[in-house]
Amino acid sequence: MLQVLVVEDERPIRQSVCKMIEQLDGYEVAGEAKNGVEALQLLQTLSPHVLLTDIQMPLMNGLLLSGEAKRLLPMIEIVLFSGYNDFEYVREGLRQGVHDYLPKPVQPEDLQRTLEQIASKIAHKKGRLHQQFVWMEAWRDNAKRLAEALWLVDKPKFEAEWSVLSGEWLKQGNERESVYEFFHLLVYILNERIREHYGSQLPEHAFHPLGFTGDAARDTELIREHLLGLMNELLTQRNWRKSHVVVKALDYINNEYAQPHLSLLEAAELTGLSHPYLSRVFKEEMGKTFMEYVTEMRINKARELLENPDTKVYEVAGAVGYTEYAYFVRVFKRVVGYSPSDYRKQLGMR
Repeated sequence: MLQVLVVEDERPIRQSVCKMIEQLDGYEVAGEAKNGVEALQLLQTLSPHVLLTDIQMPLMNGLLLSGEAKRLLPMIEIVLFSGYNDFEYVREGLRQGVHDYLPKPVQPEDLQRTLEQIASKIAHKKGRLHQQFVWMEAWRDNAKRLAEALWLVDKPKFEAEWSVLSGEWLKQGNERESVYEFFHLLVYILNERIREHYGSQLPEHAFHPLGFTGDAARDTELIREHLLGLMNELLTQRNWRKSHVVVKALDYINNEYAQPHLSLLEAAELTGLSHPYLSRVFKEEMGKTFMEYVTEMRINKARELLENPDTKVYEVAGAVGYTEYAYFVRVFKRVVGYSPSDYRKQLGMR
């Protein structure tokens, strides 16, 4: 049963499309939303197989929503509803990996045909995708080291890790479509490692599909160039000068974030610098203060722990370095926008 999320700001059209889907065997409306912001929340909680979205919507248009959807759910299939004047948007969507588009008003036979194509495509991909997951799991440590080299702008280490990773992937004798899955899985793992290890994430355009050619060697080179481009962006944004000092500080934070004693003073002692100087260099290179970075990492870790319904909120606070429960709740709400309890409700937990 394929789960479909329908996003359309005009209620009669949205209801009509949902009714068409419900009349088809093998498909189910997982949810519906009237704009992209609502849809993003549903994508995170429902994880549908298919996203059907209008292009022209308030708050967030269908193209922006499609990009975010691909970032959150790399394997999701997307179909755009297009009006008479939306051709340029449609073309851009197809370039970014959207499966197809349906002209408005949507016709039942067109919707059925498109969903059947997607169902066949997903079934065909499952076998290949399983192999991709198996292969990527075997090389996850290598991918993690690649993520660290990328984030810390260590080009020699990046090239060494990429050479191993891409070389092993090329040995698999992959089909043309599998490079898309390899790309999405790889970027997803890189982003997860950066989020877990450094409390940040790759920019949104890191997830945009590339113009793959079908030549495996050339396509792996396109991925390498894409990742190097991201590295150069980081280099420019941070005005990188003393990365070895910041690397030590980041390692210290990663190892000690759960300890209440973590401090800029202790980090400065480890790096052999005065704390005012480390504070300035850290801010220049990371774009945020030392304690802002620590807070983001702690709250990101707390969000992960809160996904386990058996863990008490006060236990989460202690596990991420907060000795005062009330203070943890205030900080969490300031960063996330919800209290820890309300955050769990957003995840559908009680």
